[in-house]
Amino acid sequence: MGEITPYTQKGQFDRNTTIGAIEDTLSYVRTNFGCPIIFYTCLRKTDEAYSELIKQLYALQAKWHFYILDLWDNSVMKESIKNNPSMMVDDAHPTQFGYKQLWTPVFEKELQDVLNLDK
Repeated sequence: MGEITPYTQKGQFDRNTTIGAIEDTLSYVRTNFGCPIIFYTCLRKTDEAYSELIKQLYALQAKWHFYILDLWDNSVMKESIKNNPSMMVDDAHPTQFGYKQLWTPVFEKELQDVLNLDK
């Protein structure tokens, strides 16, 4: 998984690790585009490694100031899927129905909020 670099480090990341690759991407986007960045987590089954990655993502947020759309911890989405399993192909991939009825509205709202867009 790798480790988060010191707060002052803005380059030379270990892209052979997940955290290093994320930091490298964040640095590149900040330097070249200066646009808002949003990471989203998946609705995966309980998994210790993925849970740790999400913790690290929140720690990276403090350094890089990006947005997180946390589906992993979204009880409304989890309940919707529990009540209608046809929304998902598996624990990470929605069906077309799931995209239309659940995922797209959540992403639309979040992107409108993050980007300050009016409907």
